[in-house]
Amino acid sequence: MLPSSGTSSLSCASVGPRLPEYFRRMVHFNQMDFDSALAQMMYLCTSPEKAFKVAKSRKLTKNHWHRDDPAFLVLLTGAIITACISYYIAIMVPLGVSASGCVRLVLYELGVNFILFGVLLSTLFWYCSNKYLHVKGQMHSVPQPVEWQYSFDIHCNALFSFMMVSTVVHFFLLPWILKDSFSGRLLSNFIFSAGLTAYFYVSFRGYLELPFLEKQEFFLYPIMTVAIYFVLSIVTSFNMSSYIINSWVSD
Repeated sequence: MLPSSGTSSLSCASVGPRLPEYFRRMVHFNQMDFDSALAQMMYLCTSPEKAFKVAKSRKLTKNHWHRDDPAFLVLLTGAIITACISYYIAIMVPLGVSASGCVRLVLYELGVNFILFGVLLSTLFWYCSNKYLHVKGQMHSVPQPVEWQYSFDIHCNALFSFMMVSTVVHFFLLPWILKDSFSGRLLSNFIFSAGLTAYFYVSFRGYLELPFLEKQEFFLYPIMTVAIYFVLSIVTSFNMSSYIINSWVSD
């Protein structure tokens, strides 16, 4: 059961007045710090907690936690498109799927898996953080709401970590994963389980940086569901990779 909180309401202003400026900067590549974004991606692969230290520095210098530089988002979008094209060439072309199938795959991954699910998960985590996880007993301090944009930043970081496992590593192991064998199913489901675990762990690390929250281990609870999925997938001979690829081809 989630702990109660003294926070009475969520601040709509925390969604952020900088959104228009944020999107305008996307078309000005010379205004984006790609070196910093790449460094954060490297940290997410090696030491996720270091990737969120940048947010703490932003709070000290700019008085907000979220990114105001869209470079990370642009690179992540490019990575998703590149992954879709790579899977299309490796899997869908040999099966005779036309180029329109690649376009549909890109639009689905960006529009549904990235944006739609990203907004929903970010909003859910943002709401739960503000509603239930605020530190109690801070009567004489100004309440600090979790910024929605910071929640979305956490989602982007977590999604990148998920992709590195369940998309990149998965791609290079396709010849073994797609074998109709126990080892193939085991490897496929293990990779997806590891990717989901990375997603929730990185989310946990992101919210752990906020000093006005407590019991952030709440964001690790879904890993238990991931473990259950892994066991059930082995028992039922389910192969997540085959399921996803069949959905691409059937479209």
